[in-house]
Amino acid sequence: MIDLEEKRRLLLALAAQLEVLIGMLELEPDPRRRYDVHFRPLLERARQLAQRDFTFDELKQLSSALEGVMNRPFQDYSPGAFDAEGRFQAAPGTEHYQETADRVAALALELRVIGTY
Repeated sequence: MIDLEEKRRLLLALAAQLEVLIGMLELEPDPRRRYDVHFRPLLERARQLAQRDFTFDELKQLSSALEGVMNRPFQDYSPGAFDAEGRFQAAPGTEHYQETADRVAALALELRVIGTY
């Protein structure tokens, strides 16, 4: 049995983490490498679902869509640029980028879990 209130809590946590992730992605100095545009509709979808009754299929669809965006090339991505000596410099304000991306991925996966075992 699906605990709808637990899933709603997960949706709200996911939306909060997506907001943080999008904020970091907006700091990407090269506009051609900005991924925030891929996450904005998913943030809106998470917010919409959290505000109404939802089905397990809708949760799976959101989870799958997030997984699709977070796979390559995003998996190897980090906001920043290479300096004159060829060293990668993270964009200021993105120090916790990987932790945030990992939390988004974990929350998205947890949406699919039907119950505890």
